[in-house]
Amino acid sequence: MKKHAFVLIILFFKIYSIFSQVKENTNKDSVKAILKRYYSENQKKLDRTTSGIGVEVSNVNYGPNYQPIHFNKIHLRANIFEFKVGIGNSFYQSPFSTTVFNTQVSTWSMGVNQPISVLGIGNANSTKGIRLLPFFTADFGHSSFKQYTRGDEKQASAFHLSIAPGYRVKIPYIIIDFKFNITWNNVTETKYPGSTFVNNSNVYIKDKSFKNFSFTPCVSFIVDGLFSKFNPKNSLIKGNMVVYDNISEKKYYANETYIPETGKTQKEGLYKTETTYQYHTEAVEIPISDIGAFIGIGPRILYRPAATNSYRMPSLLGGFGAHARYTLLSLDLNVDKGTAGFSGEVDVDRKIRTNIIDTKGTFDVTNVTANIGIDIGPVLFALGGIVAKRNGQTPYFSISAGLIYGHSYLNNYTYNDKALGDSYQAYYNANPDKSTILNNPALNKSGEIHGWFIGADVGAVGFRYEFNKYTSAPLARCGYYAISYKYPLFKSKRKAS
Repeated sequence: MKKHAFVLIILFFKIYSIFSQVKENTNKDSVKAILKRYYSENQKKLDRTTSGIGVEVSNVNYGPNYQPIHFNKIHLRANIFEFKVGIGNSFYQSPFSTTVFNTQVSTWSMGVNQPISVLGIGNANSTKGIRLLPFFTADFGHSSFKQYTRGDEKQASAFHLSIAPGYRVKIPYIIIDFKFNITWNNVTETKYPGSTFVNNSNVYIKDKSFKNFSFTPCVSFIVDGLFSKFNPKNSLIKGNMVVYDNISEKKYYANETYIPETGKTQKEGLYKTETTYQYHTEAVEIPISDIGAFIGIGPRILYRPAATNSYRMPSLLGGFGAHARYTLLSLDLNVDKGTAGFSGEVDVDRKIRTNIIDTKGTFDVTNVTANIGIDIGPVLFALGGIVAKRNGQTPYFSISAGLIYGHSYLNNYTYNDKALGDSYQAYYNANPDKSTILNNPALNKSGEIHGWFIGADVGAVGFRYEFNKYTSAPLARCGYYAISYKYPLFKSKRKAS
C-alpha cells in the first residue's frame, strides 16, 4: 500500500511539472504577444504625436493671371493638427490691361495630417530610429494680395481647400514630409487699378473671379518637438462653460402703422433690436499635455522676406537663446547677429513709407534681448465662454504673447544701390538741414530695442512673430519671423492633476 502511494506521489509531481512547463511556455508566448501589441500601439501613438515646427517649400499657382508664387511657409504641427503661414511675391496682369502689378501675397491655412500607421515601415521616436509611413492631409486657408506701391491696400483675396496624399521620413530630431497638394482656389474679384473698363456697348465689365484647380508638390522640413523626450502627462483642467438658451431677437421700429384693411402692421424708419436669452453654467474638463516647468537652450533664426521692388531689403539674423517656461509664464534671453533690412524713409510717427523703394539697404546688427510672455490659452478659452483655472501645468503646446526689450548694436550700413546711395549721402552732406534720422541711415545708431511678439511653442521648438522698434534706428523698424530650438536641460517634476 505504501509502495503504491509513493508511486502515485511521484506520478503527481511529474504531471504537475509537465503542466507547469506548458503553462510557462504559454505565458511566455502571451507575454511576447502582449509586448508586441503594446509596442505596435505605442508606435501608432508616436505617429500621431509627431509634432514640431519647420518650413514648407512650394510653388503655388493661383491662376492664369498670376505668376506662380514661391513660398517658404512656416509649418507648425501639434499632433495631427497643422497650421501654416507664409509670404510670397507674385506679378499680376489684368486680362483687360498690359499693366503688370508687383504683388505681395500673404497666406495661411489650417487642417489635419493623418498618418496611416498600418503601412508604416521601421520604428522611431523623437531621438532614435527611422520610420517611413504614408499620410494624407486636408486643410482650409486664405490668401490676400497687396500691391507694394499702394501701401496696405488689399487688391484681391482667395480662399482655398486642399487635400493631399504624402509620405513621411522620420529620422532623429527631423521630420521630412513629401506631399502632392490638390487645391481648389477661389480668387475673388480683384481691385487692381484698371480692372474696371467699359466695353463697346458702354457696359462696365470687370476682371471677375475665377475658380482654379492646382496640383502642387510640396516638401516640409520640420524640427521635431521631442514629444518622447518631454514625455507629456495627460492631465485635466476643471472649469465652467456658459451656455446660452432661448435666444430671441425683436425689432422695434420708430414708425409702426396698423392697416385695418390688411390686418397687418406697416413698419418704417429707424429701429432698435432687443435680444433676450437665458443662460446657465456647466462643468467642463479640458485635456492638457503637461510637461512640467523646464529650462532649455539652443539656436534660433530670425528672418524677414522681401519681394522684388519691395520698400525694404530682406533681413536675416541667427543667434542663441535660453528659454524657460513655468505654467503660464515664459522667459527668453537671446543674442542674435546678422543683417537687418532698412527702408528709405519713415514719417514723423516712425511708420515706414512703403512707396519709397530706391534708398533701401541693410544694417549689420547684433541684438541682445529679453522676452517675457504669457500663455494666452485661458484668454482664448474665455472668448469661447469657458473659464478654467490651471493647476500648475506647463503644456507641451502653448500659444503665447509678450514684450521684447534689449539693446541693438549697429556697426555699418549698405545701400542696395551703391551709386544711388552715394549720391544721396552727397546731397545730405551738402544739405544737412534735409538730413534726419528718419531718412538718412548714416544717422541711425546703436540703442534701445523694444517691441512685442506672438507665437506658439511645441515642446522643444517655437515659432514667433517678433516686431522690433529700434529707438535710435527707426529705418530698421521691422517684424521678424523667428524659429527657435531649445533642448531641455532641466525639468521639474509634474504636479498631480
